[in-house]
Amino acid sequence: MTPLHSIGQWLRSTLLEIPLPAVRALFVGLLVALMVWVWSLPVTDVLGEDAVVENESNSDSCDDHHRRRVARQLKWVATVAIAVQIAIYAWL
Repeated sequence: MTPLHSIGQWLRSTLLEIPLPAVRALFVGLLVALMVWVWSLPVTDVLGEDAVVENESNSDSCDDHHRRRVARQLKWVATVAIAVQIAIYAWL
């Protein structure tokens, strides 16, 4: 047996000691944190700097309202996608 086999066996036995519910909780918690981060993003980060610069020259309230609505819709789509992943990983 080579030293690489010994290291691999040690790594395998160490990783097998981690309880699977803890791994699941960590993974689902990461997805929940990602969802919170998505909702905390400002509109400029959701749509990009170019969209904001273009709309600053036409500073109509209608454009600003439209930009915020699109950003909200993008956040909802991202939330639904992450929520589906949370449901899959939490219950399977």
